[in-house]
Amino acid sequence: MELNVMIENKFLQYLCNEISKENLRKWAIDVLHSMLKGDIFKITYLEIWGMISELTAIDDMDDFYCDELVRRFNRILSGKENASFTFAFQIPKKFVINDLLQIEDIFNKYLKGKQLSETEISELKRIVQKSQNEFNTLNELLKLQIIDLINLGYEFSDDENRIEFNLKSTVFISEEKSISLKNDFIAKIIMLLECYNGRRCFYIHITFNNGIRNISIQV
Repeated sequence: MELNVMIENKFLQYLCNEISKENLRKWAIDVLHSMLKGDIFKITYLEIWGMISELTAIDDMDDFYCDELVRRFNRILSGKENASFTFAFQIPKKFVINDLLQIEDIFNKYLKGKQLSETEISELKRIVQKSQNEFNTLNELLKLQIIDLINLGYEFSDDENRIEFNLKSTVFISEEKSISLKNDFIAKIIMLLECYNGRRCFYIHITFNNGIRNISIQV
């Protein structure tokens, strides 16, 4: 059963008095535990994390306020009410995908002003060329954001063993200011790589706007 349909059905069961508040809480706890085993990395599960986590704490909530909470969540899912949820996240070691560890090392070397080797530049080119626009998991979203930033800020010379910082798309940023952003830009990429590699916490922001969901990441 599709995740959204399952949740909406559970809300309807509660609002129709087919299940108790305690049954709803136990169901939410079971879903949460399942998510923590790996499902939470799927975008569809991340989007409803805020709701599920709140439902696990309804045991001490007055019945009236619990009813209102479930009705509100139901309106959000059906597109009748807008909402946002934000939470902190860190990828556990067992869920880290180790395909960008070398890229993090390369950018740390570049930040220190050291010359990159031909092999290292070739590796950067290879990663950038493998970019894809679709994402279904948190790991894929982070990787896409990293590669998009590399593409935005760097040019790779085909005939020389070097890369150049050059912001390709800016809004209200002068050329002088753009050049001064070089170190901050590298640091931003490294922070995202640290998030991807499980070494840094970050924040996930979920919005529901007329039923349309959006997920973004802040570091």
